[in-house]
Amino acid sequence: MNKILNYLLSGFFVYIVVVACSDSPESAPEPDRKPVITILGDNPVTVALNSEYIDAGATASDSEEGDITNRIVVVNSVNTSELGTYTVTYTVENNIGQSATEVRTVNVVNNSAPVITLEGPSIVTVPLGEPYVEFGATAYDAEDGDISANIVIDSSGVDTSVVGNYYVYYNVKDSSGIAAQEVTRDVVVTSTELF
Repeated sequence: MNKILNYLLSGFFVYIVVVACSDSPESAPEPDRKPVITILGDNPVTVALNSEYIDAGATASDSEEGDITNRIVVVNSVNTSELGTYTVTYTVENNIGQSATEVRTVNVVNNSAPVITLEGPSIVTVPLGEPYVEFGATAYDAEDGDISANIVIDSSGVDTSVVGNYYVYYNVKDSSGIAAQEVTRDVVVTSTELF
């Protein structure tokens, strides 16, 4: 009788173990949360042959980890000494091994960059409280000629109600999308008080 009881109990125990193991939850798969890369600046970019290419970079974020821009790996194949189409590749991986990749296209063309020339002085002094008067600038491109009308002037940072140094920025692109080197004008707001 004991043998029969032991046999039945051992079978019952094995059944419990098998059922318990089969009912255990399976490990959940990792959620699909690929990071997101945002390319900054233009894409594609056109640069002149033998000019300097400065990449505008990119940012990366992950829904769980937040900003992971510092983990971006950049592969930059741009060679401005040779005509052609190049790429800048940005890749990032989050902490669960999911990755994202974005690519910027850079076209190196046989075209020179436009040149901006300031009208008036490069340093302007303005009395405190007086308005800033813009002198303007001209822009010339070897292929397009006079493109002064396309200059974008940004004087939004100038505050003549506060003593200090401010800058006005001048930018322009030619018809090929090639940007001139940015030019700045220094605006110095001075106090009219005598010491």
